[in-house]
Amino acid sequence: MLVNSEANYKSRKPIKAAKSSVVNNEVSVMFYSIPKGEYAVMAYHEVNNNGKLDTNFLGIPSEPFAFSNNAKGFMGAPKFEKAKFIVDANTVIDLEIK
Repeated sequence: MLVNSEANYKSRKPIKAAKSSVVNNEVSVMFYSIPKGEYAVMAYHEVNNNGKLDTNFLGIPSEPFAFSNNAKGFMGAPKFEKAKFIVDANTVIDLEIK
């Protein structure tokens, strides 16, 4: 999911979203026509193909996930400030989904 504001980040409302298959332990997703600005990416590996990010009884994800900048949170998702990045031209980011 690609979000363009702290509000959309908190509410998990992407401006763009994509699905892709894992090939050789890698996934590639491209978003086109993104205006310049601040963005964050949230991603997860849908292991059991049920169409959602599974969590345990505490709400902690039980499937691998990542945020842009490989930002980490404490007792929840990292803050938007940690995950945001600037798009000002062709921008490439890498995530390590764990």
